Amino acid sequence: MKKKQTTKNKNVLTIIISIITGLLFILAAYIFISGLVARNNNSMASIFGYTYSVVPTNSMEPDIKVGDSVIGKKVKYDKLKIGDDIIYYSKENNIFIVHRIISYDKTKGFLCQGINNPGSDNEYVTKDNYIAKVVWNGSLANIGSFIISSRGFILVILSLAILVIGGNAGIEIYKVMKIKKQQEEINAAKKLPTEEEIRQQVLKELEEEKNKFN
Repeated sequence: MKKKQTTKNKNVLTIIISIITGLLFILAAYIFISGLVARNNNSMASIFGYTYSVVPTNSMEPDIKVGDSVIGKKVKYDKLKIGDDIIYYSKENNIFIVHRIISYDKTKGFLCQGINNPGSDNEYVTKDNYIAKVVWNGSLANIGSFIISSRGFILVILSLAILVIGGNAGIEIYKVMKIKKQQEEINAAKKLPTEEEIRQQVLKELEEEKNKFN
């Protein structure tokens, strides 16, 4: 009964691990596809409503430093207000910019400025070029710069895929080794003499000793 329960628990654990690795694979595929779509649309990848970027300039220092990672959330455009740090796409410079809202015009939109810049930006932020509101920024030991690069992004996806495949392979190897060990234990148990066989062997040896003296 105990052996059956142990086997059942191991089967449940195997199923849980398989589900987790499967979800990781789906997440990796989702991130990869989102990145490709974003690149084709000249926009930033959105993962469950959040975007990720790295600040390349000092325009927002000292609040946001060069190389800092920035996480943005897709807050509704009409919920933005003066003082919010936002990410938007600059059509004029063909880049994504992280700056602070300093004013609002009903017909033109939001006007932003880098807090370290002497003047405001040359273009307004509208619903068309607005990306997200900054909800977190900070340093991640330059991991952000590595991930956001093309090679780094591809390497992360490949690493996740390798982990998923390796995890499944590890489970299968463990199962095979476990079955092999159980079979060896069964075979070893079969080779052990039974109580009756031991008794017969003892009687045989006693009989042989008796014959020697006769």
